[in-house]
Amino acid sequence: MMGPMPTTAPLPRVNPDFLTRPRLLAALDRWAPVTVLLAPSGAGKAVLAVQWAARARDQGHDVLWLDGEVDEPSDVVAALARHAGLEPLADDAATLRRLRRALQGLDRRVALVLNNAEPVLAAIGDALVDVVRDCREVHLVACLRRRLDPVSKALLEAETRVLALADMQMTREEVRELAALHGLALSEPEAEAIRESVGGWPALVRTGLESLPDRSGTPVTAWSGRHVAWFLRANLIPVLPPSARAAACRAALVERPTYRAVLAATGPLDDTARVTLEAIGILDPMVSDGEPLVRLPPLMRDAFREQYDAAALGPASAVHEAVASYWREEGEPLHALQQAVAGQSWPTAVRIAEEHWWPMLAEDPAAFVVALAQLPLAELAGHPLVEVGRQLVLADGTVPESEATRTLVADLLAWPDDELVERARGSRSGQVLELLTLLAAGARRQGRLDDARRLADRIELVLDPGRSPELGSASAVVRRAALQAGTTRLLAGETAAAAAVLQRAVFADEAPGDPFAGEASGKLALCAALHGDRSAATGWLERWTGSRRPTPRHGQFLDYGAHVARAAEAVRRLDAATARAELAALREEVSARDELWPFALLVETEHALAWGGRSTLRAELATARAQPGPRSTMPWLQGLLGACEAELCTSLGRTTAAAKLLGELDPSSVFVALARARLARVSGHHEEALDLLAPVLATDHPFAPLRVDALLLAAWCRSDDAADPDAAVVAGLESAVLAARRERLVLPFSRLPAGFLDRYADRVPVLAEVGSMLAEAAVRSPYDVVAELPALTPREAAVLACLVRGLSREQTARELFVSVNTVKTQTTSIYRKLGARDRAEAVRRAYQVGLVD
Repeated sequence: MMGPMPTTAPLPRVNPDFLTRPRLLAALDRWAPVTVLLAPSGAGKAVLAVQWAARARDQGHDVLWLDGEVDEPSDVVAALARHAGLEPLADDAATLRRLRRALQGLDRRVALVLNNAEPVLAAIGDALVDVVRDCREVHLVACLRRRLDPVSKALLEAETRVLALADMQMTREEVRELAALHGLALSEPEAEAIRESVGGWPALVRTGLESLPDRSGTPVTAWSGRHVAWFLRANLIPVLPPSARAAACRAALVERPTYRAVLAATGPLDDTARVTLEAIGILDPMVSDGEPLVRLPPLMRDAFREQYDAAALGPASAVHEAVASYWREEGEPLHALQQAVAGQSWPTAVRIAEEHWWPMLAEDPAAFVVALAQLPLAELAGHPLVEVGRQLVLADGTVPESEATRTLVADLLAWPDDELVERARGSRSGQVLELLTLLAAGARRQGRLDDARRLADRIELVLDPGRSPELGSASAVVRRAALQAGTTRLLAGETAAAAAVLQRAVFADEAPGDPFAGEASGKLALCAALHGDRSAATGWLERWTGSRRPTPRHGQFLDYGAHVARAAEAVRRLDAATARAELAALREEVSARDELWPFALLVETEHALAWGGRSTLRAELATARAQPGPRSTMPWLQGLLGACEAELCTSLGRTTAAAKLLGELDPSSVFVALARARLARVSGHHEEALDLLAPVLATDHPFAPLRVDALLLAAWCRSDDAADPDAAVVAGLESAVLAARRERLVLPFSRLPAGFLDRYADRVPVLAEVGSMLAEAAVRSPYDVVAELPALTPREAAVLACLVRGLSREQTARELFVSVNTVKTQTTSIYRKLGARDRAEAVRRAYQVGLVD
């Protein structure tokens, strides 16, 4: 027996302009007993293996390099035997048995690197893995283009590390580094675009780096996708076996290429096609559920699409129809629509849109709109739901193409009540109710709230159990209509009516994940929260939790109403942290374009008044009100947002701005009336505030927190500085406590100045408990500073205005036609009243309390 022999055979040469990738070398440096580089041709397996082998040798380790396309399995066995100091036998199996004992005695690492390892592992893989598993210092690195089932079990039994295509794909930074090696500087967006276009495959990234001479003959490197496409057409596609080429061309037509969707396009794959598609990376077998992952980067997909031969493969429309049918059977209508649109299978696309309109709109509105915009208007004739719906979601000014649809829409708005109900009861698949629902949503989307309310009236007429008893809540058409009508009422401020109609969308036996029950329960919780009915809000939120989808699909946050209600409830129970988290989640997950966003701002205003952040929110509200869009034409929402902004202005002392803003709003809004009354009280006009509060307290509105707030404000207006409490104040406070008691509405009491509750606690004992709860929750009155607004004389106000402008005493005296001593005296008085020590502090304080604007 000979002693171990060192390995000095040269390694394959690697071009110096090939990129070294440290993250992959580090994975190999872990020296797992078996490391498999499983990726298709062009993924950089061989380059990585050579680079690592060279580094291992430089570090003093032994490396045996063999290539399955050149070396026979017996050559691999012989190389291991010679390294162990053994003479190989004629029988490879006998040699491997002897090798196990000899290799166990090694005192230094040896790496057996097999490039193109398929034939070697197919012949002796099981035995070879057994040797490696039993010999601590022997490590196997195998480069494979496809998974080998005969050795899969043996590989799994050993301690195996797999670097698959997902690992071998280049990162954005690696693309930039490779381009830099070739003299090309890429920005991060440029590198990312290249990476995505070729799926990160190193060979294709490198192929696209094309050097051409400029006018002076100097080579200039640029990346060219056209060069990659040429390479694929000239060097890859022509050499594929016919069955693999046909499968790849059909797979390239699939818009969402999952494995089963590809099989719907290709039919069953024969062994040649499957093995070839794995070898070129279209099928990646290294996934956990047993189904290969399909990888078709854009440039490769386009190249195969260009090679589609209808004469040999059949019409492409048949492939699109087959894949669309597959997605419909899988319950994925949006995927089916996208596939039909891609194949210009217009009748199929229109049918899918007609049958699955609302689910697709809820699932991914952006993708649905893109697909819908591609449908030719002429193809929609005779399909009123799609024609009207397209007009709704695209809002591009188009009108229904067909005269029949235009006539039907006009009739829907003109039919007498009885005829409307009769036609709705007899319409095919609820077409009349569906059209009314679409028209209401469209009118609301376009800011035509009055039209939307009239359409909601018509929907509720059809849904009236007394007129249409056969329309049960179980019908999807009925529940959709109830949702849209209820949302319209909610945005019009008719929250009690909204709650009544929204309950038609909640079915007693809905399954978990029911979209109607989830959305309706969330909006019902919001209505209850606005009404101050905390027990009802809690109940609807529990119902929503049981009905909601486990996760939002495609990034869509479908439960806005419920999350606003949750934030509102957290504010009401004085839980600042939870409320802040809910509001932050709303901001992070959804756009301000959501219809219910103003209600989130209402809750944010309550939060800011209680715990801070008023200045920032006030600026955001001003921006929101000024933005053009549907909300700008909805008076009730504008009143709500304006009242919130005015309350923040008043609390910040910007009373002039608050007065100007409130003068522009509809005075009939109870929110606006309350804000005006509070501004009047803060400004010292008690009687005016009481006059403004009278209709708020007399109106039969459902907003209990607002009623409690109004009762407390009225009590504050009746207070004075007398030592004995006024009986009217006590009576007002007792009325407020009575109104707040059932649902424990504590927060409105924080709107009174600090000390006011203590002042009357002996006459209304519950106020002491309320004060303790507010103090424990760190809630401070937002109107303390404003309530103590210093009273300046007209001359002092004029001097203050000059101070704000930065005028000196001499300049102020000349402007006001008074002496410098008079200015000095009045300035001293201003400092005293504002509690300021110098000019800068006085100016800052004046802005803070609203003496200047």
